[in-house]
Amino acid sequence: MKKWERFRKSVSHAWEGFMHAVRHEPNMRIHLIFAITVIPLGWLLDIPWRDSLLVVFAVFLVLISEMINTAIESTVNLVSEQHHKWAKIAKDTAASAVLLAAVLSIIIGLAVFLPPILRLVGTFIHN
Repeated sequence: MKKWERFRKSVSHAWEGFMHAVRHEPNMRIHLIFAITVIPLGWLLDIPWRDSLLVVFAVFLVLISEMINTAIESTVNLVSEQHHKWAKIAKDTAASAVLLAAVLSIIIGLAVFLPPILRLVGTFIHN
């Protein structure tokens, strides 16, 4: 198989995994809604490009964490259908990684978006 064909197939499989997470994981859809909202908001508020990079990093970190969490949960479910303390630890730890990424993204979002929003509100109040 040619290298290009192998690469194309691996990208196709990765896309299938992404779409599976979007279709079957409600939290992934919530994260995507926030991602689709904050990126244009940064453009509308004329956020400096370095701050925009921070926002994009935070968005991708949350999405990546959610997908790793989904992979871990699916693997644990495949290995054992019974409730087991180690399975719970694996799932809870993966979920907490998503939570930490989401908290970080909120902190970054507040640091980046709050000052221009407050300036905009102040402009409307003073006019």
